[in-house]
Amino acid sequence: MADPHAAAALFDAPGSRRRPPRPPETGAEIAKAVPGARRIAIAQSGHLSALERPGEVNRALVQWLHDE
Repeated sequence: MADPHAAAALFDAPGSRRRPPRPPETGAEIAKAVPGARRIAIAQSGHLSALERPGEVNRALVQWLHDE
């Protein structure tokens, strides 16, 4: 299993229902600032992307853990 302190996966929820979406550049800037981070955009999801799009989030997490 990957060391949780070694890297981070940043899931960007571009279409929140309660707040206007952040521009994609914001997520990209955050990912660049965190060593080893990877930005993964989950379409048609809000702040609860793991509940709204569980299959996509789980596939991305498994891939991320595999790559680490």
